[in-house]
Amino acid sequence: MIGGVAVLVVAGLLATGITIYGSEAAIKAVIKELKKRGRKKDELLRQVESYWVSRGLKLKVKEYVEESWV
Repeated sequence: MIGGVAVLVVAGLLATGITIYGSEAAIKAVIKELKKRGRKKDELLRQVESYWVSRGLKLKVKEYVEESWV
């Protein structure tokens, strides 16, 4: 029961974060963290392609990934 409440709290915080900062900023933050953890550029590009977001947002995020690895 406590685990379920924790999941709901985390989901609420994520929803609030996405609302405040926008989905683009949230995705960029995730990509930045994945880069810190050692993910490779081509892995991230494949992962971005699997996101359920608009094509325009995918292009922006892919551009961000490309710029991050300069």
